[in-house]
Amino acid sequence: MRRGPGLAALERSAHSTQAYGALSSDLSSASLAELRAQLASFSSALRDFAASHRAEILSSHDASFRQSFQQMCAALGVDPLASTSRGGGGGVWEALGLGEWTYALAVQIVDVAVSTRALNGGLIDIHDLCVAVTRLRTGKTPATQAEAGISPDDVARALKTLKPLGAGYELVALGKRTFVRTLPAALDESAGVLLALLATPPTHIPRDAAGLPYLDMHALLPAVPSMLKGEWTFERAERALDEVCNAQGLLWLDDGAPQRRYYSLAAVHMALE
Repeated sequence: MRRGPGLAALERSAHSTQAYGALSSDLSSASLAELRAQLASFSSALRDFAASHRAEILSSHDASFRQSFQQMCAALGVDPLASTSRGGGGGVWEALGLGEWTYALAVQIVDVAVSTRALNGGLIDIHDLCVAVTRLRTGKTPATQAEAGISPDDVARALKTLKPLGAGYELVALGKRTFVRTLPAALDESAGVLLALLATPPTHIPRDAAGLPYLDMHALLPAVPSMLKGEWTFERAERALDEVCNAQGLLWLDDGAPQRRYYSLAAVHMALE
């Protein structure tokens, strides 16, 4: 008959478990101490970097250096605004001045949004917003979007500071383009479909003589994404166009053509500038 483990074996097992537990605790403490030392070294290095390159990071003439710096922070899991708001590592960001710079940018974004809302319906392409804010800051219009002193990454960070205010400022992806919505009302599915078709129009969306894409009742239904075709009837398309144009103010209606044409209000505004 096979016997189970005796008392001596059980005691040895208990001692082994305690020894492994003590070793694990020692290793955890050592790892934590090493991590703290690495974080302290990183904080010191980041502080020195901020002091040495503050002018380049906050430059209003070229956003590329600042964007590279923020990408480096993101890769390391560091958020300058979050650190400032929670008081963790605030000295680094106070030395850099990035928090105050971002809050000032948020105010300028609101300024541009309010002044252009009647022209674009509260939906502005993020690159167009960068150009408009650069013009507000410098008094000059950059020759290209790439030369704007503000980058989309700057805008995204500034919008985070506005979120607690509940004003509805947020990024909206429409097709392959990104817009900033500056109205508290959310876009419903119908509005999203219409605006996405105009933002990144497929080849069968018609264009006028100036090259601007537009929607009409003949072009809209064939262009609706295949997954939604069963849900879009002629009546729904007509109602959606009327709602987004008249109630939400995001489309511009050309009633002079043989068939009513609906344009993106933001695109029309930029074409007329």
